[in-house]
Amino acid sequence: MTSIIYTELPTLSSPYLIVGLAGWTDAGLVASHSTRYLIRALKMTKFASIDPDEYYTFNIERPTTAINLGVIEDLKFATNELYYLIGKESGINIDLILLTGVEPHLRWAKYVREIVDISSKLGVKFCYALGGLLDRVPHTRPPLISAVVNDPSLAPLLTSKNLKMIDYEGPASLYTYLLTELRKKGILGASLWGHVPQYIAHTDANTSLHLLRRLSDLLNTKFNLTELENEAKRLKETLDKEVAQDSALTSLVRSLELEYDMRSGPSYIT
Repeated sequence: MTSIIYTELPTLSSPYLIVGLAGWTDAGLVASHSTRYLIRALKMTKFASIDPDEYYTFNIERPTTAINLGVIEDLKFATNELYYLIGKESGINIDLILLTGVEPHLRWAKYVREIVDISSKLGVKFCYALGGLLDRVPHTRPPLISAVVNDPSLAPLLTSKNLKMIDYEGPASLYTYLLTELRKKGILGASLWGHVPQYIAHTDANTSLHLLRRLSDLLNTKFNLTELENEAKRLKETLDKEVAQDSALTSLVRSLELEYDMRSGPSYIT
């Protein structure tokens, strides 16, 4: 029995699937912030949600509530939602499906199977999963963006866009599992990872901005990123002030700048 609840089933032309999940893949809230921005900026339409009951341990991913004067007004569980965009109706040259939500705790196989099935049903041609990871990088340099692909034939495309293909062994995210299963169905894909300064305690709008610029380039389309550019500028101003007021942080940023300027690419990915 499917756990996807549809409000409609759109007719799309070879759409791209964009995935951005909170949780382990979301350092600096880069993944969730990027997908929320796209939903808002592109005025995407919600067409389905995934019943959370099978996929989460709710004493870890607790529902949120709103209580006013002692009265419970709202209770919300973790949601996974699917949105679509018909490009010709929105001034861009491609159709999109976007999955936003929280990386599931349980039943990865069923969750991924649901996403693969809907991708096949809607004719998805390619998947890009967006993620954020902590790294020894400073906010005073352009964010590093690295990539992982589910087929060797994709490496030249991504390296031509100055994305660093990485080497890694260790625990995997849901993205790796999803991309592996999509490949079995003939759907190519890549995960794009924005590298977040380890000292940032804010939503990293700057890394989100650079991640969406790279995505836009890969999709050969144009997103309106003006609002995100302004948010990134405000973040840099805030971080510059925080660094100026903290000698230890100033020293850390300077050492990270030296490392950044000497390194050839990202050192790790999680």
